[in-house]
Amino acid sequence: MSINPLPPRAPCIVDRGIILHPRDMACLLEDLGQVHYRFRDDSVTLAEGDGYIFEVFADPQRATVVANHALFLNLSSFDWLELVPSQPLTRLDLVQEGRRLELSPMGHRRDVEGWEDTALQAMMEDLPAFNRFCEPEPPDLL
Repeated sequence: MSINPLPPRAPCIVDRGIILHPRDMACLLEDLGQVHYRFRDDSVTLAEGDGYIFEVFADPQRATVVANHALFLNLSSFDWLELVPSQPLTRLDLVQEGRRLELSPMGHRRDVEGWEDTALQAMMEDLPAFNRFCEPEPPDLL
């Protein structure tokens, strides 16, 4: 009589740990909304500010872009996401080699009504010039 081993179980990660699967990373990031971000390279802070996560995607031909208080996060830019215990909410660090994009939640996407309407409107007005570069190029028909 042979005993079949149980299939491996999916991990359960609570407030601390490493997330490797892009789908799991996206689930965590898509709901963040407004964040305080810090971009670090070998423990040196290169940029810091507050912004809003507008898009989370995985595309090896596109970049992660943080500009005008808007974050467009490409999961292909990072090796893993680390959950770091923090107060009041867990910090999410996107990591690639010696670089970290630290994201500290300031609320959730569903809380966007709590933002000042004028601040959100000003941010949206800055995006059209940037968005033209984000649109996919039309296919080459020749």
